[in-house]
Amino acid sequence: MSIGAWMAAAEKHAVLYCDTQKRRFVIEGGGPTPALRQFEDVAASLTVESVLAAAGLAAREVKFETTTSAAREFAAEVGKVEKDWSVWAEKELARFLDQESHKPLSKGRIPPQLEKPFDLVPDRLCPAIRAAIQAGALRETNGRVFLCPDPASFPGNSDRRQRAAEDNLRLLRGGWYEISVETALVRSGKFTDVRRSIAPGKTTALGETDLVAFDPARVRLIAVSCKADDEHLHSLEHLSELHDRTRRLGGLFARAALVIARSNDSSKLASVGTFAKALDIAVYVGNPIAGLPCLVGTGLNDLLYWGQGSDLG
Repeated sequence: MSIGAWMAAAEKHAVLYCDTQKRRFVIEGGGPTPALRQFEDVAASLTVESVLAAAGLAAREVKFETTTSAAREFAAEVGKVEKDWSVWAEKELARFLDQESHKPLSKGRIPPQLEKPFDLVPDRLCPAIRAAIQAGALRETNGRVFLCPDPASFPGNSDRRQRAAEDNLRLLRGGWYEISVETALVRSGKFTDVRRSIAPGKTTALGETDLVAFDPARVRLIAVSCKADDEHLHSLEHLSELHDRTRRLGGLFARAALVIARSNDSSKLASVGTFAKALDIAVYVGNPIAGLPCLVGTGLNDLLYWGQGSDLG
């Protein structure tokens, strides 16, 4: 069938091939050559949504999250005190999580915890705490700080209250790093479109992807998974899922990257590098918000890997 379609198209001069290496369109057939836009113009006009549509995902099937300026400010403040914030968050947010799964408590167990204030906040974290309050993740009452929402005044039902609490926990625990990476990608000027928290509909059987961007220089989609640390990272499982999801989102030419704020386990980091090389996934370690124009590595040449010898920038 495919050979027959190709032959039929060739007779009508309608066989079109996109040569991304030479950045040009190739037309084959016996009829008059149709007028086409320049390759560079077409590449610059592509967006994440258009590439997803080409891969079979209609716009109505895909949702993105919009990052507010307040959330960006919060991420920037946490980036300045990242290690101290990690210690504080691990201690103070533990009571909102199941000890075994490390996932948020059920909605029946969350409300009592929302009514309890955090311990006194260290002075060095006050700017980040104030930014979190402005972003709506925390609230302050009588000089004490609580996780949002306030169960006494929240207008939604218990399901919405649960989702709001889970979203705020996600932002405080590691979502800030995802926003930091998003900011770095945008500031790099290398991408024409950057989308956060892409969630295809249930019919697509795809999980959520932290960041998806379009790279016009290489004419391909970049899918990025962000981790604040590698403590709960299951190397092969996570990378395999990221690889498969990236191919489903952007086709064979799409590329995936894993970005980790810090590593607490050198052996796990080495394991991540081994699997990443096998699956053609780039890995970066570091804080991209610290005045860097784009994502960079930490000098771990055996780990920071990109299949074509190039990086995200």
